[in-house]
Amino acid sequence: MLPGRRGTRTAAITGACLAARLATQRLIDDGIIAETPLSDRLRRSASEFSGPELLDLDYSEDKDAEVDCNVVMTGQGRFVEVQGAGEESTFSHEQL
Repeated sequence: MLPGRRGTRTAAITGACLAARLATQRLIDDGIIAETPLSDRLRRSASEFSGPELLDLDYSEDKDAEVDCNVVMTGQGRFVEVQGAGEESTFSHEQL
């Protein structure tokens, strides 16, 4: 990943998910556990609306966003977190 290309929140969640998967695979490979205890993977996107909707913003886009909406989902499409805030203005149900 190139610096400044993705948001730090997205990178943190993606990195933690990957680290957990690699660690459990090593335990399986070493014969310590028989199967992964992980039941699913997380997907995350930070969406902010300033004109057109954008996903996984870099800092220059994030700092000037009018609305910030964070969504964390499992690989099965179930929600872990939904959080939104009007940073500079309100947003509609359609935008959400």
